Amino acid sequence: KDPNQRFSSAGDMARSFQEALHTTPPTRKAKAALDEPATYVPAPATPPPMSIPAAAPMTDTAPAVERRGNPLLLIGGVVAVLIVAGVIAALALGGNNPPPTPTPAPPTDVPSQALVPTPFDDAQTIRTDRYTVSIPREWIPPQGYLDLSDDERLVHLWQDPNLNFYVAVEMIEGNDLSDPEEFQDAIEEFNEDYIATRPNLTPIDETTFPDGTVRHSFRLEGPSDSGPNFPPGQLDLFYLNRDPYLVVLNMYSSDSLGNELIDTFQAILDSLRITSEST
Repeated sequence: KDPNQRFSSAGDMARSFQEALHTTPPTRKAKAALDEPATYVPAPATPPPMSIPAAAPMTDTAPAVERRGNPLLLIGGVVAVLIVAGVIAALALGGNNPPPTPTPAPPTDVPSQALVPTPFDDAQTIRTDRYTVSIPREWIPPQGYLDLSDDERLVHLWQDPNLNFYVAVEMIEGNDLSDPEEFQDAIEEFNEDYIATRPNLTPIDETTFPDGTVRHSFRLEGPSDSGPNFPPGQLDLFYLNRDPYLVVLNMYSSDSLGNELIDTFQAILDSLRITSEST
């Protein structure tokens, strides 16, 4: 505690410590080195070589919370987003299902036998003296079709026993339909006689295709004045000019089926061929 007994410098303390450890006093060179202040020597500029540790073996004992990026969860998330987007799109359409697109009419100079297409999978070709068409086998009744014809038109129908869908071929013999105006007049007359009288049909849209086929789409909802009461759905009518016949192909599907029958309807539409009574 007495200040007079303290070392005057760190060098004095070091020399005393050195003398206590050695029997001989340090040399003058060593004393001079001890009296100099300490200096910092930097590490070499080149870092030591790195070594990659071996990967630890995977075990099933690791907690599940430590695992990252479960791919099933990521895929499930993407699927969930797609499902939500599909539901939103369906709601935005309000039940307006995309109808099929007609194929161009075949040339009239080809023999009628060559106009019959190969039936699609699980379908059978229905042949009459005026048309041929392919229909799914399970839709065909024992007599081949339901005949609802009258004095004015031919009507052959295939429908679901539960009334969730139906397809019908209608044919009306008219005047010279080679004139586009006559064809439009025939369509308007058909709609006045057979469509305007059905209050449960509301127009959705209509279009004319490059081959001249006209499509009218309707929302079917509500009870029917005549015939069975089909559940809410969509009815597409395809008007084909097959002079001298106005051909109307009916395709209906309920909302519960969504777009399930689009491919089948397209195949039926593509298979329809019109012949003459002489063939």
